[in-house]
Amino acid sequence: MITKFGKDFLSADNSGAPDTEKVLAEYQSKWNITPDQYKARVALQLAVEEKVAREGEPAPDFAAETLSAQGARTGEMFRLSEARGAPMALTFGSYT
Repeated sequence: MITKFGKDFLSADNSGAPDTEKVLAEYQSKWNITPDQYKARVALQLAVEEKVAREGEPAPDFAAETLSAQGARTGEMFRLSEARGAPMALTFGSYT
């Protein structure tokens, strides 16, 4: 999640943001990135966060292949939209 500093850093006015120079120096020493690279990372993260479903919003639909009780592929597909309105618990993992 993006910090308040990240959002303030993208705006033209950094009022209320932490000491910009100090924070940028810390990022640069830890991750060896320039202020422009940091600004690009913040902008990308904010764009990604805009697409994430928020609490109370419907989850985005997706399809996944179901597995047998033994973990073998079944060839059957499950769509989240097919279960809309029903309580649902999903377990994601790797069986490889």
